[in-house]
Amino acid sequence: MKKFRAKWGHSGLNVVKTKRFIAGVLALVGASWGAWALGLFGGPMPSTFGVYIVDNHLVVHGENFIVKGVCGITTPVGEDPSNPPYYRWWDDPPNYITDFELMEAMGANTVRTYNVSGITTEALDAAHEHGLHVIMGYWVNDWQDLSDPEVRQGIIEEFVELVENHKDHPAVLMWAFGNEIDFSYPQHHPGGDLRDWYSLVQEAAQAAKAVDPNHPIICVNQGITEIGDESLGADDASLPSLDIWGVNEYRGITFGNLFSKYRSKTNKPMLLTEWGCDAWDGIRGVEDQEVQATFVESLWSEIEDHLAPAGPCLGGTVFGWTDGWWKAGSPSAHTTTSQWLNHMYPDPNMNEEWWGIVALDPSGEKTPRKAYYTLQELWKTPLNNFAVSVQPRAGKLVPGGSIEVEVSVLPIIGCSQPVTLSALDVPEGMEVSFDPGTGTPLFLSTMRITASEEVPERAHAITVIASNDCLTKTSVYSILVGDASETVYSVYEDSGTPSGTVTWTWGESGSEFSEYEDGAPEGTRCFKTVSTKWAGWGVFHDDNGGNAPYVKDISSAEALKFWVKTPVDLKFEVEAPKGWKQTKYLSFYGWDGTDTWQEMVIPATEWDNLDQVYAPFLITAEDPCTFYVDDVRWMR
Repeated sequence: MKKFRAKWGHSGLNVVKTKRFIAGVLALVGASWGAWALGLFGGPMPSTFGVYIVDNHLVVHGENFIVKGVCGITTPVGEDPSNPPYYRWWDDPPNYITDFELMEAMGANTVRTYNVSGITTEALDAAHEHGLHVIMGYWVNDWQDLSDPEVRQGIIEEFVELVENHKDHPAVLMWAFGNEIDFSYPQHHPGGDLRDWYSLVQEAAQAAKAVDPNHPIICVNQGITEIGDESLGADDASLPSLDIWGVNEYRGITFGNLFSKYRSKTNKPMLLTEWGCDAWDGIRGVEDQEVQATFVESLWSEIEDHLAPAGPCLGGTVFGWTDGWWKAGSPSAHTTTSQWLNHMYPDPNMNEEWWGIVALDPSGEKTPRKAYYTLQELWKTPLNNFAVSVQPRAGKLVPGGSIEVEVSVLPIIGCSQPVTLSALDVPEGMEVSFDPGTGTPLFLSTMRITASEEVPERAHAITVIASNDCLTKTSVYSILVGDASETVYSVYEDSGTPSGTVTWTWGESGSEFSEYEDGAPEGTRCFKTVSTKWAGWGVFHDDNGGNAPYVKDISSAEALKFWVKTPVDLKFEVEAPKGWKQTKYLSFYGWDGTDTWQEMVIPATEWDNLDQVYAPFLITAEDPCTFYVDDVRWMR
């Protein structure tokens, strides 16, 4: 995780050579989807022993495989794996066997470890007996000088020794080299060169493959910022021996544009090696299993919708398995103080000791939380699976007019049954049709929406249903009928922001914020942001020392409108109620990808709780860029 460093590690896989795909399929669905569409699964399967990447999806001992996993093995109360005498879970069979039993019962097939140097064959045998595959983590000490040839050679030799010792065990899924070194190495070595790290990844992976060509190698990064960066040697050409990127990502309740952005950086598959939500509400000072379960459900659903071969993802390992009493203080105390902040969560206080989907009480009793049972239900999904996507997610329609929208039905490993499309919650006076209405994934359909003159001029939400004998999947399309020309609430214009609000900015050091008076599409001024790495701003309601309400009721609005000029995709949010951010991206709503002024119109049906809005508009760049925003208003 973000702010924590202990003696643990990560996961890995194997990639076949990237194919070339026809331009039309690429333009519509991307490289990995195109591979599926061209029927590239016809080649010979690899050996029945081993783990391989075949046409961008995972094959384990001859069977298609989706990673449904958890992070870590329980460290008992009072023990500590990061300080002498170093608790090692593989020396504690009663502990790991109860873990494996619980994992098997929830439907998990993978456990991700962080440092297994010294792991016993007996521990791997027990995992295998419970149907679990192990991501074999090798912990790289990021305090070492990775430019030193002797240090590098020592690391490679230790890693290869681990691989040689266990490469023939059927429980081994992949070899994980390092954990978040992209984040920690520059912190521990100011001025240190990340090229030393990525070149070491390639050398270590190449050496490991020389002794074990039957398991993939994975390198785990914090986020995807450096992935694909040629100047760092983190691009595909510089890392031919690396099979999979592991990604630790904590974006709140949604991954946002993570998957499309990842695919623009690399052709290697990804594994989400950490994701989730802690179970402690640091604002209220109580355990909150409901929020944790809600976040886990939302995030796994997004992982499932972006699984290979249609998407880049091989699955995920939720963080974490059980509470880590040892992480923030005495290993005999369950600390509730925050270790770091993440404002993507309703409670920004990240409590490292409370991330378990299984609670650990002082006696050592392991009690599954609601998130455990949520995943247990979600992981029952049959292998014959698919996802449905509507892009863009929203549009405008005038009474008496029509609009056409692309619907994609995307295959997940093994999907072969035909899928039928239909629509629910269609307003009176509106008709929806699909062409074609049935197909075998991957297929694309055109959804045509026609409105009579009598359709009410407001925002509507239509549910697109995709179903076959095994599953039903849904996607929502929001549509604004009419122009919504009356202002309900102006958030930003030439005269500034509303009274009773404050404007806050955030960003990497060196980011700049100013009002700009050249080329504004409405009035004479717009808001300019220069992001050095990430930066943004937002408007929040101020309680004025307790004399004003924290929230604004804008539930009568039918749409959010604003002008934007940006070379990169931007994240925009509404916080309603306070502490609950609802995150969207420009690319979801028809942004054309050009650095020109474009008016965005987002139907109000895309948002919840508009009767209790704390922050009516927040916008953030997650990349270096200069972007402009003008005339932000809620309309009806």
